[in-house]
Amino acid sequence: MLDIKLMREQPEIVRADLKKRQDDKKLKMFEELLVKDKLYREKLQQVEKLKQSRNSNSKEIAELKKSGGDADAKLKEAGDIPMQIKQLEEEVNELKKRCWTIHMSIPNILHESVPYGKDDSENVEIKQWGTAPKFDFEPKDHLTLAQNSWGWIFLFERKVGCS
Repeated sequence: MLDIKLMREQPEIVRADLKKRQDDKKLKMFEELLVKDKLYREKLQQVEKLKQSRNSNSKEIAELKKSGGDADAKLKEAGDIPMQIKQLEEEVNELKKRCWTIHMSIPNILHESVPYGKDDSENVEIKQWGTAPKFDFEPKDHLTLAQNSWGWIFLFERKVGCS
């Protein structure tokens, strides 16, 4: 997983990597992430400022009531703040979820030695290890093996009485 700090501070690195991968869909998602992340951080700051304002208003109201002053204007001002905070927190949570979803789908940066290729046919074999086995029968694919294995497991469970 890429560090969000790298994405924010050096987006050109991620863009170049996604272009090297020729992944236009992820490139668009990355651009969306940058926009949504910035908006997320701005809204989060707004929430924090509103909370700070709510706290300072509460203290001022308490002091006005303690000194016998008229706190009606401050009460009216403070009355709207909780609803604004709730609304902004909902927006912040939605932005955070979307940013996380996109962030998880952005691949790691390719090593500079990875060659460019338009598809799998242009893959370059760097080295081989060991020798490929030669069978005197036709090997079965993974799906066939899995289906056959599950069949035996279900038969075994019926005979033995496992559940």
